[in-house]
Amino acid sequence: CDNPIPIWQIHAKSGFHNTDKKQLFFQNAHLRVFDTPVFFVPYLRLPEPGVKRMRGFLVPRTKQNSLLGLALELPYFVPIGQDKDITISPLISQHTKTLKFNYRQAFDTGGFEANLAASRDTVIPEKIRARFQAVGNVNLPKNYRLHYDFTMVSDDSYLSDYDYPPLDRIASLINFNKTQKLQHEEVNLVYYHSLF
Repeated sequence: CDNPIPIWQIHAKSGFHNTDKKQLFFQNAHLRVFDTPVFFVPYLRLPEPGVKRMRGFLVPRTKQNSLLGLALELPYFVPIGQDKDITISPLISQHTKTLKFNYRQAFDTGGFEANLAASRDTVIPEKIRARFQAVGNVNLPKNYRLHYDFTMVSDDSYLSDYDYPPLDRIASLINFNKTQKLQHEEVNLVYYHSLF
């Protein structure tokens, strides 16, 4: 590029490349954006370029709202073979302690994903609050497809308290369909749970 200063770079006191583990290790590293230091860490481990699935921490996220205050979420990714993985994400603030699980699995005929979040907070301190969602697709014989999406919550305000997309109702559904050149067949079974 024309600009000799890269958009981002990592400077470190020392570093080495472990080709067996396909990882890069840095000591006393800091991230620089447009040659300005923005983040320092005494030890940093990264996958080498080209590695798509490796156990380790993902980019931390922050969340803030008036009920829970400022919260830090630190996801940890665990591959379980080539076809499945799980991400465990603790979310900590002064008003909540939440643990999230995201499980994904691919099949020859489709895929499945399950999300669970369990919280102990100061909004409703006497109970554990939670959300569970299961989503999947299955390719069936004769070009039929099955899609399902189920969501359950412990209480009606959980989704809004934890900044999930705003909803006035939860729709859990089973969809069975087949599309051909000049014809589409579809059957839906939907259950609505009002949040008001």
